[in-house]
Amino acid sequence: MKHTKRGSTHYRVGFTSRHRWGKRMSTATFPEGFDSTYDNKSIHLLAHHSSRTRSKAAAFTVALGLAFVALPAVGVGAATTPTPPNQTVAQATVPGDAAATAKTLPGDMASVNQVRAAAVPAAAAGPAVVTLGFDDQRVSQASVGPLLTARGFRGTFYVISQFIDEPVGAHPESLTMAQLKSLEAAGNEIGGHTQTHPDLALASQTVQTAEICGGRTDLISDGFKAPVSFAYPYGSFNASAETVANSCGFTNARTVSDGPESIPPAVPMATAAMPSVQAVANATDPAVTVAQMEGWVTGAESGNKKWVQVVWHDIVTQGSQAGDEYYQLTPDFTAFLDWLKGEATAGRAVVKTAGEAVGGAAPIPAPIPAPTSIKPYGAIGALWTAKGGSGAILGLPLDNESDVPGVAGARVEDFTGGKIYWSGSTGAHEVHGAILSKYLGWGGPVGYGLPVTDETVTPDGVGRFNHFTAGRSIYWTPGTGAHTVYGAIRAEWQAIGWELGVMGYPTSDESDAVGGRYNNFQGGAITWSVPTGAHETHGAIRATWAATGFESGPLGFPVTDEFAIPNGRQSTFQHGYITWDSSTGAVKTVLG
Repeated sequence: MKHTKRGSTHYRVGFTSRHRWGKRMSTATFPEGFDSTYDNKSIHLLAHHSSRTRSKAAAFTVALGLAFVALPAVGVGAATTPTPPNQTVAQATVPGDAAATAKTLPGDMASVNQVRAAAVPAAAAGPAVVTLGFDDQRVSQASVGPLLTARGFRGTFYVISQFIDEPVGAHPESLTMAQLKSLEAAGNEIGGHTQTHPDLALASQTVQTAEICGGRTDLISDGFKAPVSFAYPYGSFNASAETVANSCGFTNARTVSDGPESIPPAVPMATAAMPSVQAVANATDPAVTVAQMEGWVTGAESGNKKWVQVVWHDIVTQGSQAGDEYYQLTPDFTAFLDWLKGEATAGRAVVKTAGEAVGGAAPIPAPIPAPTSIKPYGAIGALWTAKGGSGAILGLPLDNESDVPGVAGARVEDFTGGKIYWSGSTGAHEVHGAILSKYLGWGGPVGYGLPVTDETVTPDGVGRFNHFTAGRSIYWTPGTGAHTVYGAIRAEWQAIGWELGVMGYPTSDESDAVGGRYNNFQGGAITWSVPTGAHETHGAIRATWAATGFESGPLGFPVTDEFAIPNGRQSTFQHGYITWDSSTGAVKTVLG
């Protein structure tokens, strides 16, 4: 990704040399709302590619200034069992992310740099945070996954959603869906990079919304975890693009210059990065060497800007395999990774995905102008009005209400700040923010049921929740994020006092145990299996059970909650019990 320079400030305005997705057009005539300098190859792809035509047609229709087409609904399949995203959660208390802080989003780099300069902290001890970013899902990145895994690293792969699984000959250089799923299964982060890679600074806000939000919805529909990290194509953005990306559910958006960045970033929707790695110079940018990359990291180790975002496109064994100069040879790439592993082992650097580096709950959406002719009606319209209409959290309508695919009789309407769902049995209820992102990540109405409440404040005033059909819920707090809890585990949590009880709030989604299921909570965990049912463990007894290997150890699953005994507490397991002495603090494990 390239940028042009004017004086000492970087402006994402135009490009003079060939980039990954082709040359820029000169002048053409298009309907109002479509920029005449829109990327030539993007126009061709929107007009002629046959793969994933539903979303492409939507984006192309929007781009031509026609009526806004609803973003695709999420999920297919049976509605009786939630379908979790592909993920593995360690069975331990998972620390939550800090709440995101709302900030004024500047529209040009001069303003961005002013905000960054004002927010730079004093030099602080601590390791540099390095994010390994890979743009455009180039096929050469298939070799990257094993190289990262071998060193205990995870990267962030920014995906152009409409170029996945294109017909042979259209984008043979793109990773397939299966390859991307494999990368995510290995713990790498999948980030958004729009639907078709346009220059967002030259696009109307309607096109920006279709490209950014549509790309994120595509990835969720394809079964990826709800993306929180975004990268601007060409590093090109403006205030409108920042606002749209924020409203779609992204917690951070990356540029391609001015790195390293501070932690937390002063402008999360325009984070600074190092120059794109390239093996040979071009008219605007010099080649990047391994020594220079190492210098980026050591500079952050001793400096007050700790976050180094490194950006690659192709990793190849010879330059002729790359489509342009934005590549690095495999020996140089592995040399940098090996050096970085040494820095990490020494405690001078830590490798995190972009989402991990930023953390935080999904942002509260900012209003985006929408066609004024759309007016919500019926039960959905009544709820929207009751919630404050366009001036409140839900914002402006993006489309007219429509059927929910896969859920007979249900209706939905999209707003800039969330969604309202309706059915005859549930009535109309809204979902928004981090809870909406989690809900869509678990399959939305088809995978997780319809909402039966609006987002509601918890009794302690700290958290928020939505309940859904079939006894499912999603709970959120600023410190824990949004997490699913349902079925027998939810019933147990309810029985011991919800978030006001010993467990507190969930800190993980319901996840697989060995022969069962579990949720982690602030105060412990609830574990379930068919023969034992759902039971909580916490405190010293849980810590001792954990030391024996949880359910995989000699004790097996808990068969009781913790209960009082003379002078202490006890939890009973399938193959023994653990006691705690209140007078001495001693913990005893008895097998058999």
